[in-house]
Amino acid sequence: MISTIGTAILSPRPRYTFGQFGLYNGIDFVAALIGMFAFAEMMKLAAQKQISQDDLDIAGSVREGAKTVFKYPVTTIKSGLIGMGIGMIPGSGATTSTFVAYAEEARSSAKDGSFGDGDPRGVIAPEGANNPTVSGSLIPTLSFGIPGSGSTAVLLGGILMHGLQPGPVLFGEQLHITYALFISLFLSNILIVVVGLTVIPYASKITEIDTNLIIPMVIVLSFAGAYTLNQNWWDVGAVVVLGILGFYMVRYNYSVIAFVLGIVLGPIAEQNFFRSLQISGGEYTIFVDPVNQPLSFLLTVAILVVLFGPFVKGRVERAVSRT
Repeated sequence: MISTIGTAILSPRPRYTFGQFGLYNGIDFVAALIGMFAFAEMMKLAAQKQISQDDLDIAGSVREGAKTVFKYPVTTIKSGLIGMGIGMIPGSGATTSTFVAYAEEARSSAKDGSFGDGDPRGVIAPEGANNPTVSGSLIPTLSFGIPGSGSTAVLLGGILMHGLQPGPVLFGEQLHITYALFISLFLSNILIVVVGLTVIPYASKITEIDTNLIIPMVIVLSFAGAYTLNQNWWDVGAVVVLGILGFYMVRYNYSVIAFVLGIVLGPIAEQNFFRSLQISGGEYTIFVDPVNQPLSFLLTVAILVVLFGPFVKGRVERAVSRT
């Protein structure tokens, strides 16, 4: 619902703007992220009891962190595949893949009862999906000239500026450029490890700062960041409203991740929904036609299974237990 605020994607009609020009561009999803996570987290931190600095014990080792990752190979591989798969979808980006990977790990680890209480899988899942998304987004960019994310759109512009042509030519006559790109991508991951190992020990010192200083600083930076997105005060208001909403969602055990996913994927889903209707001439059968559109049919069936599978499973289990 929030993603529908603003001018309609395929028609110049304002929706839910109430005559305010500041809402014509809708609610920026970055402002929503700031509100749901940064502002809401500061409200949560302010409501908690102040922790004494004497009670803080910042310790750990790189070796133990690496061992922890290898203790959960299923989570690491699964998140990597999720990131790669979502990265191959044009326009999705790392934001979607990290939230999907986290939500999937929260779902599959719910039976353990420790997820959300310091379980390392909550860190491994999104980080394991983050980098593969970049690699996956290069597939449509280099193969078809369709950018998979905002960063690859910039990369595509640089490729075209230098006279390179994405597609078969890039994997034929210009194959040496492609291999140079792959090698640079591999080296960049090594560089990320080096930078992370050198910067993280100093960045962890921020946890020693008194929360009475952190809270106002983060709130001010949140407001400043939201305003500089589009120089729009409505984005600042969205941070406040969504921050309060996020605070109470967490308190009453509603999924903030699902909410944010809706904001991120809402415009993408709406745009492709109307594009599909334009292709089919307004016929909704394009989504469920097993003969002419088998892929759409299979995806629709998969969506129905995901939506109604838990209810059917619960009823089947109850029926089996009665017998």
